[in-house]
Amino acid sequence: NGFNLTKKIIRFYWKFLQNQFKKFFMAKEKKLPKHKGVYILPNLLTVSSLFCGFLAMYWVVEGAYEMSAIAILVSCLFDGLDGKVARLTGTSSEFGVQLDSLADMVAFGVTPAFMIYHWQLHQFGRLGMLAAFLLMACGSLRLARFNVQAGTTSKAHFIGLPIPAAGCTLSS
Repeated sequence: NGFNLTKKIIRFYWKFLQNQFKKFFMAKEKKLPKHKGVYILPNLLTVSSLFCGFLAMYWVVEGAYEMSAIAILVSCLFDGLDGKVARLTGTSSEFGVQLDSLADMVAFGVTPAFMIYHWQLHQFGRLGMLAAFLLMACGSLRLARFNVQAGTTSKAHFIGLPIPAAGCTLSS
C-alpha cells in the first residue's frame, strides 16, 4: 500500500511538472497584426543618431573635439526626430523604443564620457577615468529607470536629467 501511494504521488507530480513545462516552454506566441513590425523610417533616424555617436568617438580618437561635439549635437537632432516621426506616422514599436535607448546610451552616454576623458580628464589618471565612467553609468541607470517606468508613470512627471540633455551639455 505504501509503495502504491508513493507511486501515485510521483505520477501526480510528474504530470503536474509536464503541464507546467508545456505552459512555460510550449506556449504559443501571440500573433501580431500584419502591420506591426520593424519600421524603416523612424528606425533609420535612430540608427543615424547611433552613427553620429560612433562618428563622434572616431573624431575624439583623431583629436577633433569640436567635430565630435557637433556630431553629438547632430545625434540629438536625429534622436528628437525619430520619436516624432514614429508618432506622426503611427509606426511606434517596442523594437524602436529599445533601439532608441541603445542608441541614446552610445550617443549621449558613452561618447560624451569618452570625449571628456580624452579631452581633459585623462590628466587625473584613475580618478579621471572614474569620473568619466560615472557619467556613463549614471546615464545608463537613468535610461534603465525610464524604460522600466515608461508604462507605469505619467509623462507629466519627469524624473531626472534625460541622457540626451546631459550628453549635449557635456559636448557644448
